Amino acid sequence: MKNIRSISAATALVALIASPNVAQSYDYDFDEMCAPITSHATEASSPDALIILDRSGSMNSSSKLTLAKAAIIGLAQSVHRAGTCSASNRTGCDEVKLGLGWFSNGSAVNIQPAEDTKNSITSTVNGYNASGGTYIGKGAKEIYDSSALRNAERLGVGILISDGGPSGQATTEETLYYLCQARADYNVSTFTVGFGSGSNPAINSLFAAAGGTGECCTGSSCTYQPNEILDICSLPKRSGQNRLDMNSVMGSNYSNLDNAISCRGQIQANSGQELKNKLLDLLAEIACTFPLEIPMDYPAKPPGSQGADQDPEATRMLIDHTVLGNDLEVPFADPANPNAFYDYLVNQRGISAAVADPYKGEGWTFADATRQNVTVTPHICAEIQSNYVSVTETQVACLCVNTGELCDTPCNDGDNDGFDDTTNAKCVKNFGYDSSEIISATNAEFKQAGRCGAGIVECIIGEEFCVQRYQAQPEICNGLDDSCDGNIDNLRRADPTRNYDDDDTDGRDYYEWDGNTSTLSAYGLDEGIFCAFDDVCSCDDGPHIQSPVPNQASPDPDHEWKTLLESYSNQANQCYCRNNLEFGDDSVALDGSSPDHADGDFDDAAACSASSIHPNAGQTGLGLMLLGAAIAGLVRRRRRD
Repeated sequence: MKNIRSISAATALVALIASPNVAQSYDYDFDEMCAPITSHATEASSPDALIILDRSGSMNSSSKLTLAKAAIIGLAQSVHRAGTCSASNRTGCDEVKLGLGWFSNGSAVNIQPAEDTKNSITSTVNGYNASGGTYIGKGAKEIYDSSALRNAERLGVGILISDGGPSGQATTEETLYYLCQARADYNVSTFTVGFGSGSNPAINSLFAAAGGTGECCTGSSCTYQPNEILDICSLPKRSGQNRLDMNSVMGSNYSNLDNAISCRGQIQANSGQELKNKLLDLLAEIACTFPLEIPMDYPAKPPGSQGADQDPEATRMLIDHTVLGNDLEVPFADPANPNAFYDYLVNQRGISAAVADPYKGEGWTFADATRQNVTVTPHICAEIQSNYVSVTETQVACLCVNTGELCDTPCNDGDNDGFDDTTNAKCVKNFGYDSSEIISATNAEFKQAGRCGAGIVECIIGEEFCVQRYQAQPEICNGLDDSCDGNIDNLRRADPTRNYDDDDTDGRDYYEWDGNTSTLSAYGLDEGIFCAFDDVCSCDDGPHIQSPVPNQASPDPDHEWKTLLESYSNQANQCYCRNNLEFGDDSVALDGSSPDHADGDFDDAAACSASSIHPNAGQTGLGLMLLGAAIAGLVRRRRRD
């Protein structure tokens, strides 16, 4: 049995109405039991980035290798910071821990990501020469195999730089396999950079999608709507090979790839300076990016997503700031509300407007379409890299999926010894949820009695609840515990003329049904359904009259009461009044028949309905009277069988 909370159907409806489309931040449950907090080591810690450079023969064209070398050297110098790097003094910590490797016919990582790699990267990249083919899959494998990336304290990313398309379908499929596995096994994302006019943006974007920094969709003219998105990493693996089978999306014709799928996400640079600038922008973003810890099988929207929910309110970031205070909730950087962080600091944390002013427009965004990482805006990023921020935490909210699973509605805490005032139901011991899971009396839990005990699992504001399916109703002759008091067909308890608050025989105050039966006056139902409020109801063996499923769109007691009576009118021959009956009027019964008392063969159509109308009933129309008559007739026929 699921460990879920109880909530009434009416409460559930109120919760849903309060947030019909996008739940507010306080609606989501950030409970560590189902969605752990990730504390990022910002002290003396920077993200790790491994650059894998294309050294194929085509890089000799137009001095591309020379230009790429200069860009990488300049990049290493830009992210390097001289001085001490420690928890107490972070002024000397590199913005990004940079590493370097290459691929062509072979591959290697010469420098693993680490602090102060500027000089070693400079000397190593100057020794690179170009030759061989573009076997980019070998470079992808180096990213997958990098222990530095998979064990990064903050974030580990790969950067593939290539000037052309891969050498055939096999290396394309190998690249997809290793980039997907790096994400799946170690949460290592990969960016793909196309360098020069000879690069292939479509293939590079395909690799970006596999690396988690791009996305693909089916067809050549898709618009990247949620229903069109194709998870490249869901392609089947070729048997016995570290390759994904692309034939499943493009057929057996590799040249048909551009028509089969469309992808976006690659970074294009057409000159040495542009390459350096694009890499600098990329590393600045990486330095401000933090991975999210996504629970296994997290049910984010849209279905099939591997990252956080598309609603940013279901993800949060907290920081401890030496000036602003601890446990600051950094908001989503919503262009429609650029002052969200400023307003939060001033109105909720009591920060002066002058101090809060630099935080206008600040916040976090999802780093890419996969929503597995978040990126903070520049001012917050700079403070995280400085000594102003000592703790940075991220967390996704608890989410669930509506399964429609049946459940036993538990009693509210503290009400296990009697009556649940929330739902007007008695609390009874539950000795087993179903036939396959019988629990001992010692461990039995209290559940609500009768129809009130039946529930269904639903998701409310991102959390599972056992939503009560049925309300407590007046007891009628149907073989069910309608009133949820733990007793079946105790019809005297349904008599609205008796006050059981003064006759407390079962240790609780009885909830009278005067209010609920007020709607009964609109139906004109006769007392045959109550057996004159005596406990004289008998039902056939086998299934009793089934409780109808209430309208979940309008879960109010009056609506369910009407539905229950309509259900009864179709099944009333299963249950009948068995004694303590009074003869009805000699002239005519409610169904229009004349009672026949000859030879003791009494027609007792009215016998179960001494007054023929419920005591609370008012004036009724002919159609409603006929409904009552039909019920009376069903009772009568069963008596004469």
